[in-house]
Amino acid sequence: MSKVFNPRAIINVQQFPSVNDAVAYVKKVDADDTLFEQMIMEPALIEEQYTKANQTAMLKAFLANIFQQPLESAYRRNRLMWGEMYIEERRRQASNPIFKMQQRYHQWVWKIKVAFKKRRIDKGNQQVFPAIPT
Repeated sequence: MSKVFNPRAIINVQQFPSVNDAVAYVKKVDADDTLFEQMIMEPALIEEQYTKANQTAMLKAFLANIFQQPLESAYRRNRLMWGEMYIEERRRQASNPIFKMQQRYHQWVWKIKVAFKKRRIDKGNQQVFPAIPT
């Protein structure tokens, strides 16, 4: 824990022999304003990579990499052992007209289920499903 967090900025309960000793130290910090201010003024994290500014910069660079690269190179890469087999199976399925029809059928069924859920009316313990307008 001391590799990431600054021990002068936090109260680590594991450093105390008992919970009562930790509670007594928390009360001491609460009562002593100078000790409390010293803890507050210390940076909470030790390493620069964990600071909020650095995390924000890393996130911006990550998002810029996603949106600024050419579309041809922007695809999800499967880094697992079965990645190529999965990609080949999806290519074969995408070229199969029966598979495409099955996909459309499942999408249609899903839309109907969602429509029924939105139109459901609860009356006590009884659920009533009004007819779908034609």
